[in-house]
Amino acid sequence: MRGAKRLICLLLAVLLLGVGAPERADAARTLYFTSINDMLLDLDDETMPFWANERLYIAYTAFSASDAGISASRSQDRSTVILYRQQQALTFDLSAGTVTDNNGDTYDGSAIVRGSMVFLPVGVICSYFGLMQSFTRTNYGYLVRIKTSMNVLPDATFIDAASSRMEQSYNQYQRAHEQSSTDPRPNEGNRPDANTRRTVYPVIEVTDETLTRQTMKLLSARGDRATFVFTPEMVHRSGDLVRSICGAGHAVALRAEGDASAVLAAIDEGNRELWRCDNRKTRLIFLAGASEETEKAVAGAGCCPLHCALDYTESLPSAVRTGSQIISASDRGGGSCCVCLGTDRALSAAFGELLGYLHNGNCTLERLTELTA
Repeated sequence: MRGAKRLICLLLAVLLLGVGAPERADAARTLYFTSINDMLLDLDDETMPFWANERLYIAYTAFSASDAGISASRSQDRSTVILYRQQQALTFDLSAGTVTDNNGDTYDGSAIVRGSMVFLPVGVICSYFGLMQSFTRTNYGYLVRIKTSMNVLPDATFIDAASSRMEQSYNQYQRAHEQSSTDPRPNEGNRPDANTRRTVYPVIEVTDETLTRQTMKLLSARGDRATFVFTPEMVHRSGDLVRSICGAGHAVALRAEGDASAVLAAIDEGNRELWRCDNRKTRLIFLAGASEETEKAVAGAGCCPLHCALDYTESLPSAVRTGSQIISASDRGGGSCCVCLGTDRALSAAFGELLGYLHNGNCTLERLTELTA
């Protein structure tokens, strides 16, 4: 009996020690990946989903970077966020904590602001727009996936297909946090090289309107700008796209190749098409394999041939390798770098991850002008 009492006392002491023991300060944080249909988004603290009040929340910018057919915008006074698709719209009033649709009906579940990012309740969004959601454990954390009714991969198949990208994102995230934890200047932020600011001028060739619009969504989600290159024929076929690009603050350049006379003729034709569709012309010219004589002729005609420090027209490496090379080229170039990223088609699979890498490297993405070309 006395032995039994001793055993009970010992067990209680162990339990009390367990309750009172603090969590390890270096315990690994649970990571949440985000996917819209078959698109895996960037992994970073600013936009990472989280649970609050027994609801799952996701960054509103996730929809601007996806093919779900839903657009997202934040008002200029930053007091509301609107998600909309055709005749449907949900308005999240950040100050009032309300959610209403375009018919005036209200919904239970307000937005949450963390830092400069607005997070929205996944359940409310999926219910209103008729979307599906899943929350699945993976080898690198959890995957929050929102799906439309379109034909998308099953969760297990998608996770298997995206495992390498998830591993890369996971390792990159961990490295960034390891570096920030050992940085002797913690107040300067978590991004690497906090004192080094870089400007990158991305040049993207347009071949497919749908892919280019997806690229624009990824850029607009972070306020980035780029230069989009059109052939005269592509300008003729894609007037609406040209207007969208210019309206979003990006730049348009013309692609031309051949001898000097052929290049100058193509520039004239392209500018006629630009004037026809949007009352504008451009002096930015992307020359493909042009000779020095041709480049001089283009410059002599008052145009600005583009000079890219890096050219990935032939092949684009992995997002991490490309981003590292761009940052190195920017540092060599005094803090700026013009880079040809190839076609929208070649870029589409890696662009989201590349943007995340460049932003972690303190890069601002800007359009070219006549002074910066």
